[in-house]
Amino acid sequence: MQDSLAGITVIRSYNLMRPFNERLNRAEDAVVENEKVRTKIVTKGAFLITISRWVPIILYCIIALYECIKGKMTVGDMMSFTILLDQFIQPLSELPAVINECQEECIPLERINSLLNMASEVGGSYKKTTEDQCPFAIELKDIHFAYPSAKEREILTGVNLNIEKGKVTAIVGNSGGGKTTLYKLFTGFYKPTSGTYRLNGVDFKAWDIQVARKEFALVSQNVFLFPLTISENIAYGKMGVTQEEIEAVCKMANIHDFISQLPQGYQTMVGERGIKLSGGEKQRISIARAFLKAAPILLLDEPTSAVDTETERLIQEAIDRVSKGRTVIIIAHRLSTIEHADHILVMNEGKVVEQGDHHSLLARAGIYASLYQYGRKEEEVIVGENK
Repeated sequence: MQDSLAGITVIRSYNLMRPFNERLNRAEDAVVENEKVRTKIVTKGAFLITISRWVPIILYCIIALYECIKGKMTVGDMMSFTILLDQFIQPLSELPAVINECQEECIPLERINSLLNMASEVGGSYKKTTEDQCPFAIELKDIHFAYPSAKEREILTGVNLNIEKGKVTAIVGNSGGGKTTLYKLFTGFYKPTSGTYRLNGVDFKAWDIQVARKEFALVSQNVFLFPLTISENIAYGKMGVTQEEIEAVCKMANIHDFISQLPQGYQTMVGERGIKLSGGEKQRISIARAFLKAAPILLLDEPTSAVDTETERLIQEAIDRVSKGRTVIIIAHRLSTIEHADHILVMNEGKVVEQGDHHSLLARAGIYASLYQYGRKEEEVIVGENK
């Protein structure tokens, strides 16, 4: 059911309703069959419990009555022993039910324990109190990284880079070059295998991880929205904000007019994963959320990769507004975004192979120049198709 909701667009576009209904029915049938077996076992257990409790008492009462008739036991003795026997048999007869309940609870208990026993994020105690004087927002020195599941294959191999404060830095390169992995290292989602990572001149290991993440605002290519209202999704950028603040950042993100035209305005439910909104609308809501957070470092991961020309213009205007006075790190292939960056880093096979501004990299006629020429041809094709 969860897969059906998450992939509802794919299911509808490929007419997969019948296969998914059949899949759901099979799952339901398996649950029913499992419950049938479980019910049979529980019923048999209840029957055995009843037998094990009452048969000994009935047998004893028959024998004791016979002994009373023969005068070998008094009625008082018989009643006293019957009561004691019942007190002894009752907890024993309930033991199988207790064992069955324990077995049922073992599986969820193991799962809960596996979550509770997961290692917490390790961080330091450094909390930013005053504005530091370091000219670089991020410094990486000889960074190596490999995913735990594939340690033999390094994603980053000796990365060295410095990102200046207040500048726009673009990271470009072919797919699989390690660009997105860098983002995850910046925010502490992953720890480098070796090397040094400094945030605002302080070793990232020394930072309180929650404080460090307040330094970043993320606008991702794949925007995640909670199944709540538009207003609530934007408010997650900063807790305790007013509706006026939300509307102000939406105007800056070029999304206020669209929201105002909706029947329920800012109280419109976005649906599961924002299914009721287009890609560009979700992207601008994400930008508004980043505006609201007002973090000094803005991370942009392909924010205009899957939108039309007009939506790209609106998003680019919003990005230009949010970038003022901030350190901006952007992964992008759109030429309009890359050309005006203060500094461009070119990654290939987990390394920074070229760096400089747009014109100096073109003059070098290396990897960046090849990517640029390919991008121009691609954009010319798109423009021609639009015409």
